Amino acid sequence: MNNDDSEKLISARGVSSRVEGLCGELQEECVLFDLADPVVLEELRADALRMAASMDDPAEEPPMLWSGVPWPCGEEPLRSDYCLSISVGGSKMVSLLLRVESGEVVGLGPAGEELRGEELESFAKANTRATPNATDTADGFAMIEKIVEAVCDQFKDNLQALAGCANILLSWGFAGASERTDESLLGGLTARTTLMTKQQGAFTAELKGRDLCGLFARAFEKCLGWSRPVTVANDGIMALHYFLAPSRRNNYSQVGLFINGTGCNFSLAEPYAVRPEGIVSAEGERYEPVHLKGDEEPGAGQTRTNYFINYEIGSIELEATKSRFDIMESYPIQTNALSGGNAFRQQFAGLGLEYLGEDLFGRLLTSYSGCWGEECPEGPQVSALASLAPGSSAASAALQEMFPGVEMTANELERLLFICRVIVSRSALHAALLLAAVSFRVGFGFGDAESGRKDLLGMEGSIWSIEGYPEQVLSYWGLLCGERKLNVELASAPGFNASLRGPAFFAAIHARRASSSDDAGKTY
Repeated sequence: MNNDDSEKLISARGVSSRVEGLCGELQEECVLFDLADPVVLEELRADALRMAASMDDPAEEPPMLWSGVPWPCGEEPLRSDYCLSISVGGSKMVSLLLRVESGEVVGLGPAGEELRGEELESFAKANTRATPNATDTADGFAMIEKIVEAVCDQFKDNLQALAGCANILLSWGFAGASERTDESLLGGLTARTTLMTKQQGAFTAELKGRDLCGLFARAFEKCLGWSRPVTVANDGIMALHYFLAPSRRNNYSQVGLFINGTGCNFSLAEPYAVRPEGIVSAEGERYEPVHLKGDEEPGAGQTRTNYFINYEIGSIELEATKSRFDIMESYPIQTNALSGGNAFRQQFAGLGLEYLGEDLFGRLLTSYSGCWGEECPEGPQVSALASLAPGSSAASAALQEMFPGVEMTANELERLLFICRVIVSRSALHAALLLAAVSFRVGFGFGDAESGRKDLLGMEGSIWSIEGYPEQVLSYWGLLCGERKLNVELASAPGFNASLRGPAFFAAIHARRASSSDDAGKTY
């Protein structure tokens, strides 16, 4: 990775005369940053170091959360029987019966047919439902019952297949403290909610400190008359397992995942010191091993084991890059270091009104709402505008489709497209700041100098799919790291949706066990 990729970045020396003044204004507002300026680069590097320090400070929010999930072992090709995967986020939830066969995820369709590839993607999208929230649900317990009822309703024509699943895996998109209740992982890992957020924030009162495994198991028992072992893990930990098949994890020094969409999380395995009596919590105990940092070594009798950590990095507060355009009641962007997802719309509204003028911006919104039915362009539309070249036929066609009938001068058009480009660039910078912070902490991104193996960064979420976005993040990341060169590859799941396939890999990787000779070669 070459750290000098400056042609991908926005610099005052690389913009046209039509937006040169706007570029300067946005830099003064701390919306845009010119990393070609050594002073600016040093200030941003210092902010990445601040973020790195906050990740290791237990008094800071958010904490890095131990997952209870160890680094995988075993080299055999992956295969698993069906597991029930339930993924719950702040806005959406989806449930699927999944298994792995020859490295491919297979899902069970409504008529019992097996779905792969795009068919599975389409089925998952069609069966995605709104997560119960405080506007339509009485409390946290009712939320869990509603989730289970929706799962049972979805599989009402496949109850026999549902009953045959080996495990229930819950990808939980809210902060939780993990607890190992058994030496085996599946069915032996629970989570106790620490904080519900977004539209489920009011449910913290009921769910804080409660055993989610037990709550979901009882809800299934109530709905179906039976349950299966329920394993709760953060959605990022589950999604990361898509990238951890043996052939992949053995080729890289470290493997991490960056969820970069509506929300923002990072997952990576780090070393812990486990007590001599083992990892399992005793009755009434909530044991968590000691996180080893820097050159720390385990104490006498302790064993060093790598466990996955969930970094709640979306809540790291901005400092050097915070601007007056980063405030929104429903999504407090000043504590979302990515300024991504829903923030694209919010920033477009603020920057557009300020720098395009009330008259033109008003006409754009009126035209847009009349054609698209929304009040303001969302993230995908802002991203599409950011990729257009002023004066091109593609730009003219896209603008007429998005804002039919609105006439703009060449100057106005270029300012509009530049604002969109700045929004995307700002998101890429924040992603790079967070990655640089992780690099400064544990060296992720630099690979292993002794073996020459690279690190692997998995990408999950809609923002990564923006044309040129991953390359821009790499450019910023490399500049922030300075003299030490990155040695990292980026990879994604189909559709940048590792959360769909991750749980199946999680089950295949962690539920494998040696059995009798009759079962030789078979995995569970």
